Amino acid sequence: GWGGTWTPEEGVFGSYGFNRFILNKEGDEAYWRKTGVKEGEQVPVFVDCQYVALNPSSKDSPPQYDGDRSNQMQFACMERHIQGINGLFLDFSVRKIGLKELWTLRWSRTFDTTDTYTTAGGMQPEDWPQWMRSFKDY
Repeated sequence: GWGGTWTPEEGVFGSYGFNRFILNKEGDEAYWRKTGVKEGEQVPVFVDCQYVALNPSSKDSPPQYDGDRSNQMQFACMERHIQGINGLFLDFSVRKIGLKELWTLRWSRTFDTTDTYTTAGGMQPEDWPQWMRSFKDY
């Protein structure tokens, strides 16, 4: 995925972004390639985002401050709606997503929803950057 650092001066930014893993990309097992998937309510399609698209990894670290954008997940991990963002899911539902919840969603077929940055992966509230520590855990 894209690993650069985003700056507003580059002129490429967005208010929301789409999950690139929903594309019909042949030959890559990570891509959903269709809409009728089991647990589609856990597959983000569009989310509040600082960039027009994203393909996050479960290994992407949380932002050190609100506004830090050094990996794909950080494009969406911003406190836009009181400890969360809004998202449209593959089952066509819309809801608020807690910022720490971002790491538990099924972004791709191969996304590890129990990786390092989840409660299931052993993440503790004190492990999060200071600005996120009091947010709801997932």
